[in-house]
Amino acid sequence: MPDGDMILRNRTKMAILRCDLHKPKVRKNKRYIFVADPVTYPDSQFLCGHQGCNGPGRVWLNIVDALMYRDENQRTFRLQAPKRVTVQEGGHFEPELTDQ
Repeated sequence: MPDGDMILRNRTKMAILRCDLHKPKVRKNKRYIFVADPVTYPDSQFLCGHQGCNGPGRVWLNIVDALMYRDENQRTFRLQAPKRVTVQEGGHFEPELTDQ
C-alpha cells in the first residue's frame, strides 16, 4: 500500500492564473485557496485566465498543491493550459477562502 506522501504526490491538480480582480470562485470540487506570484510577476507572460482580462495573473493552487508548496518546497506547477509556471517565495493561504 502506498504511503501518504505517494498518494499526495499523485493527487496534484493543475494551477490556475487569476488577477486580483478575478479571484477564483469557491466550487464544490475545485477550491483554490493558496496564491503565489510567478517568478516574473507582475511583468509576466502569465495573464489572468478570466475571459477578456489581460491583467497579470497570480498562481492559485488547490490544497494538495498548496501543501506541496509549503511542505515539500515545490515551486513549479502545471497550468490548465499546456504551460508550467515557477512561483516566488512568499506564497500564502487566502483567509477568506480557507475558512469556508
